[in-house]
Amino acid sequence: MTFLEVGPGSGDLTQLLLESGMTGSVYELSRTTCEGLTIRFSDSIRQGHLIVRNESFLTSLNQTQKFDFVIAAMVLEHLDSFEERAFIQKCEDFLKTNGVLMLFVPAELSYWGIEDEVAGHFRRYTRQSLTNLLAPFKFSIESIRGLTFPLSNMLLTLSNFLVRRSETPNLQLEIKERTLLSGHRDVMFKTVFPKSFCLILNKFTLYPFYLMQNLFKNSPKSLVIFMKARKLN
Repeated sequence: MTFLEVGPGSGDLTQLLLESGMTGSVYELSRTTCEGLTIRFSDSIRQGHLIVRNESFLTSLNQTQKFDFVIAAMVLEHLDSFEERAFIQKCEDFLKTNGVLMLFVPAELSYWGIEDEVAGHFRRYTRQSLTNLLAPFKFSIESIRGLTFPLSNMLLTLSNFLVRRSETPNLQLEIKERTLLSGHRDVMFKTVFPKSFCLILNKFTLYPFYLMQNLFKNSPKSLVIFMKARKLN
């Protein structure tokens, strides 16, 4: 199975895909982020399991290969309206017939705040707006659900405080510069933690919140939406 990931950031999702036995390519605009990915996945790159492309997915001419999966986590919101539609078209072009598109996007305009500003976002989504975006293309939506509710909602005020304290100077940058920086953010107690925090932030202590997230997957208050769609003939 093959994957194409757009905007991999530090590569945590990439790691999961490689560990599942897939091979693929990642597209990343930031040279600094690409350098970090090249170091992290040096073995996979050397073995031919991963290609790191420091270029724009939207303008890439490398369409000779078709993929089983195209995945983009927290990418669409960085694109203007024209680029947003072009992105979905590009995903369609890169996918095999019956291939799967997976999108993660920030949800609900009422949650717009400092993090959207410093990260260079154009919008937040609802299930309906995401559905409408895919409607003109050859996709059948198989799943659309909310993620991170209620934990992220409980921590939102603290999250905004940490972002405002750490990243407010980024508001002086052009929006595309903010987008480039969003792939490698270092916000203490939000994106990076002391090693000792593994005692309280791990898969065992957070498992109840995972179960709760599944219970409230249809909540309109979710801060993140996950969508899975399949390319039609």
